[in-house]
Amino acid sequence: MDYEQFITEIKKYWDLRKKGLKKQANSFLFSFTKSFKENVSDADADAILFQFCREYLDEMKFPGDDLPRRHLPFRLTNKHTFYEKYYESCEKKSDKLTQTSNRVSLYRIITAAASGLMLFLWYRQKIPVFLVSAGLGFYRNNKVLSPIYQMNRTITPYRKLFQLLEQESFDSLYLKDLQKTLLKNGSASAALKDLEKITDSVCARHNIYVFLLYNSLFLHDYYCVEWYEKWKDSYKYSLKAWLKAVGNVEALISLSVICHTRKFHCLPVLTDSARPLLAASDIRHPLLKEPSAVGNDIDLTHGTCIITGSNMSGKTTFIRSIGINLALAYAGGFCTAASLRISLMELCTSIHTEDNVNEGISTFYAELLRIRRMIEVSKKQIPMISLIDEIYKGTNAKDRIFAAKETIRNLSKPYAVTLITTHDFELCDLEKDLDIHGKNYHFTEHYKENKILFDYKLKEGRCTTTNARYLLRMAGILK
Repeated sequence: MDYEQFITEIKKYWDLRKKGLKKQANSFLFSFTKSFKENVSDADADAILFQFCREYLDEMKFPGDDLPRRHLPFRLTNKHTFYEKYYESCEKKSDKLTQTSNRVSLYRIITAAASGLMLFLWYRQKIPVFLVSAGLGFYRNNKVLSPIYQMNRTITPYRKLFQLLEQESFDSLYLKDLQKTLLKNGSASAALKDLEKITDSVCARHNIYVFLLYNSLFLHDYYCVEWYEKWKDSYKYSLKAWLKAVGNVEALISLSVICHTRKFHCLPVLTDSARPLLAASDIRHPLLKEPSAVGNDIDLTHGTCIITGSNMSGKTTFIRSIGINLALAYAGGFCTAASLRISLMELCTSIHTEDNVNEGISTFYAELLRIRRMIEVSKKQIPMISLIDEIYKGTNAKDRIFAAKETIRNLSKPYAVTLITTHDFELCDLEKDLDIHGKNYHFTEHYKENKILFDYKLKEGRCTTTNARYLLRMAGILK
């Protein structure tokens, strides 16, 4: 759908409204909205609605009519990005903004004239004309002031945060640059302090007695609108940069949480190697309680690791530990390991796949989609690491073993590292295939006083034990 077709459909809807056919119009709009969301991409929708906003929402009119319909874009999309673009375009000085500025400059003249007129009418006519004065421009002013009132409680925390960052002493050049951003155009905290004063003044109008008194004598609403317009004119270019700087600081704080909450952590070492590299010592899962977490060592440059083991022995937790710590390392954060040395690799996972009834995707097909992406990445011939948990668990044993072997062969590249957990011991025979460069690892269990125990330590070689029958007896299913 292009923009012209969009306007044509909108005109059809509005023709129905003008004819008084409200139900038919709403039904048409509902079907059109559904079709628009399903058939128009996000990028095209943003472009169409952005153009619509620029041409018609400035005047708050529909094509060919004088009545407003401002909520239409929200009916057509759940995204608000096109509004952000619309406001960005308004940041440039335009005739419309100049007109607004000129209108605002008349508020004080209007205030003085209206106050004098109200006092004169009060003296001559003896009627409560202050009610008329208080209501002047209420609808138009309320549209501007209501959002300010709603954000009153959120401004103070941001102001205190800005102030704290402005006063802090940093050693990092990156943090110093973020601090300089907050100090531009006066300072972010000073700007929000001014905005706090505006919101406090706006909050006062929600007291009915204050509203009547202030607006009848001083046209308080017009004064608040003028004050707010001046604030926007002063800081509209800086506000987005300030918020982005705070967002970057919050991201850095999140990445540093591990070093503040856990005694066992390290900064990863990233190498410039063109080949895949994963060398971890005592790597652990960051979400496990520190006293009970068990670490493992792994050292790989390429090839496939086939990890077997009985149920609950630690296979999934191990590859999750690797995946999470790699993600933290690439983001610039701390890792839960004694040491971690890695190269830059494309991280691909198939660990927790879910079905989707609405899209007709089964658990098995969801896993196929994940592994298909791994195959596509491998064709780019870039360093990569793939983590696959219980490969093809959603199909029968015969097909699973065949498909798993073919997948492993496709992922066995000199620039790829693959870790696969499985209960199929037949896959362990791939270690003998020289083209695959496979190696077997396993987790195991032991029994003591008729209890099953795990040490969660990774060992070389294939697993030779199973515990499914024992667990069935524990659950009371087998006798």
